[in-house]
Amino acid sequence: MTWDVLLHWMTHLGEGSWEGFKDAVARLAPQDEELDDLAVGLRVHLSDMGHAEFFVGGSRRWRVLPPVLAGLAARPGAAVLCGGRTPQSRSALAAAAEAAGSLVWSEDAADGPTTVRVQGEPAALARVASAVGVRFVSDYAAALFRQLMPVYELLERAPEESAPTNWSLRSFDFETMSLVDGPRPNSACECSPRRGLPRWYVHTRRGKLRPMAKREAIYTAAMLQRVTLLRYDVESRRLSAPVKVPPPELYSRAACLCAGRRGRVEGGLIVFEEVPSGMAAVLCVAVGQPHPCVAHSVLQASKTGDHRGQPV
Repeated sequence: MTWDVLLHWMTHLGEGSWEGFKDAVARLAPQDEELDDLAVGLRVHLSDMGHAEFFVGGSRRWRVLPPVLAGLAARPGAAVLCGGRTPQSRSALAAAAEAAGSLVWSEDAADGPTTVRVQGEPAALARVASAVGVRFVSDYAAALFRQLMPVYELLERAPEESAPTNWSLRSFDFETMSLVDGPRPNSACECSPRRGLPRWYVHTRRGKLRPMAKREAIYTAAMLQRVTLLRYDVESRRLSAPVKVPPPELYSRAACLCAGRRGRVEGGLIVFEEVPSGMAAVLCVAVGQPHPCVAHSVLQASKTGDHRGQPV
């Protein structure tokens, strides 16, 4: 229940600073925990499961998202409670679910608040949500996908800027999955002042910088360099990305909320389970990655040795 208390506190405040969040984590954390890593892990969990968003508008602030009963694309008739919540709202949800003939239960998570799940007919789920005053979205992941702005559009909209004077610049290298000194064409780069927060950009061939959020910048650079980061297995419906370069926050949230579960780490990858093929296609193309059906056909051709009609 420790991290449920954190979410209740955040819901009470509505918004706050990153420093205040870390202080709250420190107060609740078990002894001998690495607090910086713990705070980052909790931030990712709360974002992925649709409870809160962090570093809003490039600031060092967070805010809780409105509560929503999120229907799961991978599991018809199932939903999870996202957004802010309190002990009172959870109790009200349980009572409303019982009155509507729906099941409600909680799943513990070691790295974040418990996941509150509700099972029932869509009409019953809508009644439950209405009774407790929250929205019900029958396919929440699809609603999130409709909010995605493709990275190529983000790149086109970002203004060109010159490199900040007297700031250090490092570029992201896809071979080592790490930052290296100096600018590189079509790369994501981090510019850091002597004091203060670093900024992320995409470095164009013309030597100009286009400001972007970190993950968006890395995936835009991958698109420009034709580097494949996202992979989708059609048979298992598993979407994966390197742990060091997870998809942008809203993309990760949409992938997690297909089945209402966090991505799990497996062999250097973060794996999102039960992602429908249509949603995987939208996500991959929007983030500048190969369409999963095309990637799948190329992989099958490579296994059989048949490359007719396939790009080489």
